[in-house]
This record gives sequence, structure tokens and C-alpha cells, in this order.
Amino acid sequence: MKPALLLAITVALFSCSSIGPKTIPRDRSNYINSVAESWKSQTLLNIVKLRYADAPVFLEVAQIVSGYTLESQLAAEAEFTNFQDSLILGGEGKFIDRPTITYSPLSGSNFVRKLLAPIPPSAVLSLIQSGWPADLVLRTTVQAVNGRRNQSGMERRQSPADADFHQLINLLREIQRSGAFGMRIEQRANHNDAAVLFFYHEALDPNVAVIIRSLKQLLGLNPQSQRYKVAYGAIPGDKDEIAILTRSAIQIMIEITAYIEVPAKHIEQNRTQKTTALKTDLEANVQQLIRIRSSKERPEDPFIAVEYENYWFWINAQDFASKRVFGFLMLILMLSETGEGGKLPVLTIPAG
Repeated sequence: MKPALLLAITVALFSCSSIGPKTIPRDRSNYINSVAESWKSQTLLNIVKLRYADAPVFLEVAQIVSGYTLESQLAAEAEFTNFQDSLILGGEGKFIDRPTITYSPLSGSNFVRKLLAPIPPSAVLSLIQSGWPADLVLRTTVQAVNGRRNQSGMERRQSPADADFHQLINLLREIQRSGAFGMRIEQRANHNDAAVLFFYHEALDPNVAVIIRSLKQLLGLNPQSQRYKVAYGAIPGDKDEIAILTRSAIQIMIEITAYIEVPAKHIEQNRTQKTTALKTDLEANVQQLIRIRSSKERPEDPFIAVEYENYWFWINAQDFASKRVFGFLMLILMLSETGEGGKLPVLTIPAG
């Protein structure tokens, strides 16, 4: 029986030598969470840097290679006699984890163009049609719709939104909730794609019909039309066109910097400048777009926090509205974060 026991122990030890399959669920989840947290930190840090007139820097995780090595040795010696039995076992194991992470700066003309290029109006409408709240999308990505201008908190252009801009986005939000409008892409004769916004009249709720008429009147649209061309610009060409002047990704980030609650002494020291975004939101009786706080000490349980100029800048984990705007901004940036060659991160895990 004792030789059989020795054989069983040996087989059991060597059966544990393969660890590859067991690492997949753990590693996949851990790396996803780590990469996501790093993107959040980078995004917030760049927003803060822009508020202080510092240049933003984007760095992507280009490749993750995680290699595992498991080595085991087993020595056994046994002696069986009629007078005395002896069994000597010896074992040695070694586990090595050597991950290699490759970072690459996002740069090049392709990346810069994407950061500076205005978001296509069709993309704005697609975001609304996919379920993002119309008021959030338009307040964040749009500078003007048919001449109705959004608020600007940028330096030297700080100005409140036009009185009817917030009315416009609220009307569109109500229509979105009712499902009474849609968007499609049509191809023109010159083979360029054009977005068309249209409103449903069939089986329309009377209350929704009133809201649609109010929106058409506010935008100066032809009240008899159902289909309206969507174009990039501040002023429409005719009453069957909706002109949307959109912002670029970097412009959206700069606008959000106006909502950072910077330390008062940093303004006094001229490290940064005072903005009017909070005041104009209060005067317009609209909810603050996003709230980025600052404190000398690191917050206990933030959604995201970064350190800059010896202060912590953070978003409260219980501030759902701010988290949603921040998540929307990251979605916009993901559409732009493509450097020269724009390769996706590669995760390679050789495990044995």
C-alpha cells in the first residue's frame, strides 16, 4: 500500500503544474479594471491641466504581456523491510509572474486632427438616438443650433447661453422620451452622406404634437415639413435645414474645465483664472453640468481622483450626474484616441 501512496502523492503534485486556465478569469477582470481606471485618471488629469493652461498628454496602453512560470521538483526515497519502514519526501516549487506593459504616446497628425475636428452633426444625433439624453448631448457637444448659442466658459469668450437654448434642449428631450423623432443617413448625388432628422406624425400624442410645433417654431423651421436636412454650421440655409455648430473633443474638455472648483489661492496667485460657468447655470436655473471638486487631502471614496499642483481633484462617487457626464466625455475621447497606426491594446498571457 505504501508504494501506491507514494505514487499517488507524486501524481497529485505534478497535476498542479498547469495554471494557465485558472488565470484567465482573474487576469481578464483585473486588467480590464486597471486599464479602465488608468483611462479615467488620465482624462481627469488632462482636464485639470487644461484649466491651468498646461499641455495635455495622452498615453495609451499599447500591449500587455503577462507571463507565468511554475516550476516544481519532487524527490522521494522509500525503504521497506520487515523490521523498519522509512519514507522521505522532498519538494520544491517556484512561481514567477513577470508582466510586461508597453505604453505609447498618442500623437501624430491623425490624432491631432481628430482632437481638433468638430464632431459631425450626424454623430451627435446618433448619440441621442442611441439613448443618451438629448439635453446632456447638446449641452456638451454643441455650440449652437440654428443660431441659438450654448454657454461658453472658455477664456475670453465666457458668455451665457441664449435664453431659448435651454428651452430648445428641453423640448428635444421631451420629444426623445416620446419616441416621436428619428434620424437616418441618406446619400446625396455627389456621394456624400447627409443626415436627415424627421418627426413622426402618425398616431402622435396631442401633447407631443404641441411640443414638436413649439420646437419647429423656436428653430424657425417649416411647420409643414416632416424631414429636415442636418448640416454643420451656425445658421441654416433655409427653413428645411437644421444647422448644428458642434464642438471638437478638445473644445469639450476645455468647456468642462470651467466647472472645476479650483482653490481660491490658485486664482489669487494667477495660476488659473476664474470662470463664469457656475454663475450662468445658476442664473439660467439649470443643473450644473458637472462638478469637479478639489481638496488638500485625498478624498476617502471618490469615483475618480488625481493629484495636481499639490491638490486633489476629484468627482464624488455619489454624484451620478457628474459621473454620467464624465463617462460621456470618455466615450467622445475614445472616438478620437487613435494615433498613427492606431492599434488596439493586445493582451498576451503565456502561462504554463
